[in-house]
Amino acid sequence: MSKDLNQLFEGLYRRYFAVLEHNFKHRLKRAKDKEFVFEELTKSVSFALDWLGTDENKKEMIEVFENHYKRGETTEYIFNLIRKSFGEGEDVASYKIISEEGAKEIKPYLADEKKQLRKFASNERALTKFFVRYLANKELKNVLPEIFSEVTAGKNQPKDTSLPDYEIKWTGNKENKNEFVQIIYALHAAGRINNGKGEITKIVEELSKAFNLKLGNNWQSNHSNSIHKRRADYEPPIFKEIEQAYKRYELSLIDAKKKRG
Repeated sequence: MSKDLNQLFEGLYRRYFAVLEHNFKHRLKRAKDKEFVFEELTKSVSFALDWLGTDENKKEMIEVFENHYKRGETTEYIFNLIRKSFGEGEDVASYKIISEEGAKEIKPYLADEKKQLRKFASNERALTKFFVRYLANKELKNVLPEIFSEVTAGKNQPKDTSLPDYEIKWTGNKENKNEFVQIIYALHAAGRINNGKGEITKIVEELSKAFNLKLGNNWQSNHSNSIHKRRADYEPPIFKEIEQAYKRYELSLIDAKKKRG
């Protein structure tokens, strides 16, 4: 596959979602009973997600992928983790662990099932296709109500022109765009953006557009590396700078008020 797996994965994910979204909008627009078709589409997406997670091992893979993807880990890192967790080990390792814990009695993997699982977990192309489909369908399920509202509302609402059109630019260090990413991740984690919900990578990219900042193709891997390769006591300087800057701002207001008084 491509040398830049992260860029390839995100590109395939966005394109696949765009195709699904376009098809669903088209079906809703031509439908005579839009509520009926909306329910059909909702069920079909739910079925697709259930089908992808039917196998217990793949359900575990999905959980591993989602948890690390939400944290901003690179696709390459996550796939390597899945390969080590599900594509390697002894044939009866999982059976022994469960038996010793006494959780429940299960049959060990059949040889061909184990072989297929390992083959799947070690196949980068198969994992890419699987998780692209999963993420796209999951996102579609979340936005279906918005699509329905958009289609049934008819014409789009006129744009609010009452607010002035200010130009906003990110004027931080151009060589350290990770500062911007760190701030957005922190605000999102603190629940100050979308109550801490939503796909953080999309939020970062949308806000970067608002600030006329081009993050580049590798911003996710750069951010991930800044976390995993740092010293234990390291703290991003940007947060200290913001804290000190706001304190200076407060003092300037207090001093100005004293002078006027």
